[in-house]
Amino acid sequence: MPITVTRDDANRRFTAVGEGVLTADEIQGFMAKHRVGPYRPYSLLFDIRSAHLLLSAATVRGFADNRDPLLETDGPRGPVAILVTEPSVYGLVRMYETLAELRNLQPVRGFQTLEDAIAWLEFMTSTSRPAQGVED
Repeated sequence: MPITVTRDDANRRFTAVGEGVLTADEIQGFMAKHRVGPYRPYSLLFDIRSAHLLLSAATVRGFADNRDPLLETDGPRGPVAILVTEPSVYGLVRMYETLAELRNLQPVRGFQTLEDAIAWLEFMTSTSRPAQGVED
């Protein structure tokens, strides 16, 4: 899979780095594997600056239309910062950001600098941290 994932329990954050060709199925597979269970509330920094996305606007709309099947039982996922530099991909990310907001999905924002993405994630999680830690 062209997505490498690291987990930072101290900051309750996943960092996922996409490289090479990245498809919708690979993104959905990543979400199904890493954004579940006790790690759902973890924030996600998704760095796709080095990826070539094979996504269309219709695919992005499909991501927003697919309801999270675990939302009712496991609660919401943590916020997602998507780091991207390619203008056309940034446009798709902004489209998803808008659709996610309209559909009351987890907070999603697109960023073009790592510093801005991390600052937003820290802001978004500063008041929503649970009192107790997550156990492996």
